[in-house]
Amino acid sequence: MLVNLTPKPDFYTQRSKQRGYWRRYMRDWDTNTKREWLDFNRLFKPTQYTGVYASDFDGETINSWTKQVAYYSHGFWRKHRDAYNPNKHYWEFGVADNIEQVIEMYNKNVDGIFSGNHVISYREVRRSDRSGWRWHKWGPYIGTRHPQREYLEDEPEIDKVICYSIYKVR
Repeated sequence: MLVNLTPKPDFYTQRSKQRGYWRRYMRDWDTNTKREWLDFNRLFKPTQYTGVYASDFDGETINSWTKQVAYYSHGFWRKHRDAYNPNKHYWEFGVADNIEQVIEMYNKNVDGIFSGNHVISYREVRRSDRSGWRWHKWGPYIGTRHPQREYLEDEPEIDKVICYSIYKVR
């Protein structure tokens, strides 16, 4: 089941500490776009789907800023990932054409590998001349198109993709 994230009770205290840091060390505070992540709804941008967030952040950030704790860390994942026991599937990531494909894949496997509560985080990657984004680094591709080149900017038909992560949370 996909669940919504809720901020920790001290999120606003942490946010004010970060705001103080930015004002002290960044002269262009008012024009700096990095300050946007100080707002919870900008850190995890909710979408029209429950439990799906447009975010550049990983499970460690979910643990730092939300009440839910993600079963995510590289050490935890390597130690507990077991191909023969689908209930130990804590973290899934990959590439898709759109978020609907990810939700469809999740719903097909909700009784199998995705038992429990989960959150989907994704970010959009667009084709640009200097991005250097490569297919093989971001997990399996579940989209409908057929990648033909190693780099996204060299693809003749694909303009954008999304990189997604599905985190099990408690």
